[in-house]
Amino acid sequence: MNLAKRNIDANVATEDDFLLASIATMNMFDNEQSNMEVLGFINKAKSLNVYPNIHLSKYEAILLIRLKKLSEAKVCLQKYKADIESKISGNDKIIGTKQWEINNRYINIEYEWAAKMIYKVDKL
Repeated sequence: MNLAKRNIDANVATEDDFLLASIATMNMFDNEQSNMEVLGFINKAKSLNVYPNIHLSKYEAILLIRLKKLSEAKVCLQKYKADIESKISGNDKIIGTKQWEINNRYINIEYEWAAKMIYKVDKL
């Protein structure tokens, strides 16, 4: 978190720095002020477009659920699910390798999580 904050303060932060700051802040606090700070981090990360991180949509959705913005959270979860689907086809380049097994397991876990979260958001 300290390195991410230093990069943010020095105006050299990338999406990953803002995402790390978001995750750390969300794990430490859950109040209106910190949630708005996290929203600012996520919005800044999305605006950079240096090397987009698919996990931004995931953590934005979690934050929006906290903020009771369920329809917006669902949109983010659907984007995250679509981004994961795009990773599945990219993983075919290494099919049959140990790395493929690791990637495939991770992709499937994240895809399942996104599908379940969409279902839960619909029920809230």
